Amino acid sequence: MDGLEKGLGASSDEIQFDTESAMTITGDETPRKESPNRKGNDWSMMTKLQEENDRNLSAGFKKQELGVTWQNLSVQVTSSEAAVNETVLSQFNIPTKIKEGRRKLPLRTILNKSHGCVKPGEMLLVLGRPGSGCTTLLKMLANRRGGYKSVEGDVRFGSMNTKEAEVFRGQIVMNTEEEIFFPALTVGQTMDFATRLKVPFHLPDGMTPLEYQQASKKFLLESVGISHTEDTKVGNEYVRGVSGGERKRVSIIECMATRGSVFCWDQSTRGLDASTALEWTKAIRAMTDTLNLSTVVTLYQAGNGIYDLFDKVLVLDEGEQIFYGTREQARPFMEEAGFICREGSNIADYLTGVTVPTERRIRDGFQSRFPRNAEALRAEYEKSPIYAQMVADYSYPDSDLARERTEEFKQGVAFETSKNLPKNSPFTVGFLESG
Repeated sequence: MDGLEKGLGASSDEIQFDTESAMTITGDETPRKESPNRKGNDWSMMTKLQEENDRNLSAGFKKQELGVTWQNLSVQVTSSEAAVNETVLSQFNIPTKIKEGRRKLPLRTILNKSHGCVKPGEMLLVLGRPGSGCTTLLKMLANRRGGYKSVEGDVRFGSMNTKEAEVFRGQIVMNTEEEIFFPALTVGQTMDFATRLKVPFHLPDGMTPLEYQQASKKFLLESVGISHTEDTKVGNEYVRGVSGGERKRVSIIECMATRGSVFCWDQSTRGLDASTALEWTKAIRAMTDTLNLSTVVTLYQAGNGIYDLFDKVLVLDEGEQIFYGTREQARPFMEEAGFICREGSNIADYLTGVTVPTERRIRDGFQSRFPRNAEALRAEYEKSPIYAQMVADYSYPDSDLARERTEEFKQGVAFETSKNLPKNSPFTVGFLESG
């Protein structure tokens, strides 16, 4: 256990994708070679973030703290074999269509009885190989249920159920793998629009909507070290613009501009080099701590430096939840189950590789009794004291603390939102009101 908590540096397994990322996300911007007169920015993210938070609280803003808890969460989709017609003409075969309409289509479970709790101020790392159900879980925790045949189980946002939480879709936010922009707009124009519609209706004394919006934009651009790209087009595969890593960071700060309470980040470090990915995670850690956010992150590759910044870890394999507990408990649990973790190895890769025969290494004496698949490992986990410890958190939505936080959250959203907007609007002001 102690070995896990000491000396976790950035892993050599983290692959560098964007070699142009000369600036870090903590605000320590270094001058670019093509801009020799540009001075380095000594801005500190934590200090600036704390100052902004203190200013907002002094102006009467309410804390918007909203945890997310889920139990027995299962998701099913129509089996791919049943969803595909054999030929184009078969779609117009009326007798066959009537027969198929009466037949119950086979379903495939892509997430099976998942459970967990992320309280305000906590960060959860969701690990799993492609196809294990990580993105599906994040969509459920972001209250995005469309496109699935069946969703069962209980998900609570603070003390609210999923139906009540639909009104607050602007505060329960997901950043997906896709990067969808207007490529002809500059980074500055993109962020102008993103921040303009989230300007609070009530502002701190002495600030105009435009001043608040510009301050927010400056804060966000500096937070990921891309202030120098403000006048550059976002671009895409057809329109020349910023680099792939910089475009990914625009996507990240667009999400941050929502000023949400629950953030779900799906593979948000993809396309970033190892150093920038680590600094982004530090920034998310700082925001989670300062603003008491509830943060859930999925990563296919997470070096030990990134892994060490999370509070809890959840591991999925083929839709089965094979582990959920604190970061410090994950490696010892797998080692006690019979899996060897080499000294200095990438812990996240180790956790996702225990069900892969070609990757796992078994301790002497465990060859005949180690859990061989996801179902067996899940059963082993559910017998452990870790499972009993984590289940105790699931009463949180019914606690007085959760109800108080949820009520203050609702008051805070109402305070910042214009009365002229629809009740379920994700924005705080109309476009004309934003200045």
